[in-house]
Amino acid sequence: MEAAAAGSNAGSRSGSGPAPAALPPLDAESRELLEAWRDRVSCELDTVVDFWIRHSHDPEHGLGRCLGVLETPNSPPAPEGTFNPGVRALTTHPAPSGFFSCLSRDGTVYDETKYVWMQGRQVWVYARLYRSVPRFRRPELLEAARAGGEFLLRCARPDPRVPKAAFALLRDGRAAKVQRSVFSECFCALALDELGRATGNACYEAAAREGLEAAERWAREEPNGPGRPPLLRLHLQRGRTAVLEHVSQDGLELPGSLGRLQNPGHAIEAGWMLLLHARARGDMAAADEAIDGFMLGPLDAGWDSPHGGLLAFHDADGLCPTQLEWAMKLWWPHAEALVALLAAFAHRRDPALLRRFEQVAEFTFQRAAFMCLEPCTCAKSF
Repeated sequence: MEAAAAGSNAGSRSGSGPAPAALPPLDAESRELLEAWRDRVSCELDTVVDFWIRHSHDPEHGLGRCLGVLETPNSPPAPEGTFNPGVRALTTHPAPSGFFSCLSRDGTVYDETKYVWMQGRQVWVYARLYRSVPRFRRPELLEAARAGGEFLLRCARPDPRVPKAAFALLRDGRAAKVQRSVFSECFCALALDELGRATGNACYEAAAREGLEAAERWAREEPNGPGRPPLLRLHLQRGRTAVLEHVSQDGLELPGSLGRLQNPGHAIEAGWMLLLHARARGDMAAADEAIDGFMLGPLDAGWDSPHGGLLAFHDADGLCPTQLEWAMKLWWPHAEALVALLAAFAHRRDPALLRRFEQVAEFTFQRAAFMCLEPCTCAKSF
């Protein structure tokens, strides 16, 4: 949001495309709106961080026994910041380490499963806040991030000889579920890289690089791995007016309900990532495609005009999707839309993008994190 207010075009450009055009100065009305939302989000951030610090940290089993770990009375501590392939023991870092993900609104833990995606995200958030926001530069926050990173290093991989991370862990760190995707590995890498930056410990960054490189090799080279050729821009179909969730490997629309399916949240999420990539390469045509095709098109298609909010799924022909949850309005697509619209405004400085941001933001902060079409008995106020 601060970047949007500043309107900076700074950054490296590795491509050969034209530089972004000079942006017009930010008008007083836009600046006032952005500053008001920055203050509002800042207050919300304080509340959210306090909630997760108070309720998500596991004081008992954060550094518990992990599957395949041999612990003996004389086992030395595993080196900090390493995926130890041999005997592993507890580090000297105190609990909490490892975080509960399933919390009710009052902070009650209703499931002790520790999802690796969420472990990595929480470590990243803590470390990034410590490193970049002065009021969060608190030793206890960094220590919680460090302990969470050590928990990932010791427990994320069910078999320390194989760089495959689990999807979910039991409370004590044993693997509960392993998936074929590489998202767990990526979230571990993001967490450890940011932790290394925050602590100044290069071992964490080295572990992040090692884990990510292993995941990339697995995805690209394993004959039965999850890798596929790049397909993202092939999902922009129908004269580049609709982002379809599923297309053939040749980039063609599939028949039936599966082929017509749209997931606005996924498309918008891809859009802001494509925009950042296009700007870094100086590819302004790709940047425009990211905004118009992957952000604004899906936002228009998925927005519930009578009641507001983004639908979970949409049919490109306006028919009823087959997913039973199609009418739900989940938190994460709205969060992705807020990020995307700010990034788009920072790129174009178009007041219409800021108005769309305000529309989504007002709905998101006034309503529940889990919403359906009205009238609906499960809709609750935020």
